[in-house]
Amino acid sequence: MTTRVRRVGFGAALATGLSMIAVSVGGIASLDADLQAAAEQRPGGDRMKIVDVRDCPRERERRASDREI
Repeated sequence: MTTRVRRVGFGAALATGLSMIAVSVGGIASLDADLQAAAEQRPGGDRMKIVDVRDCPRERERRASDREI
């Protein structure tokens, strides 16, 4: 093999390795952002205050579907 082919092969291997490292670091940064967003959310989600059981949205939908039958 000539010296030129060896240098080109080494350069290609080096470029491939560096691009793989860059992709993995980018993936880790993205994962870190997702985990941070998840950690900032309140546990249990939003709560709805229901004074009367008949005031519940599910109950209203059930009664509306009973009327349609």
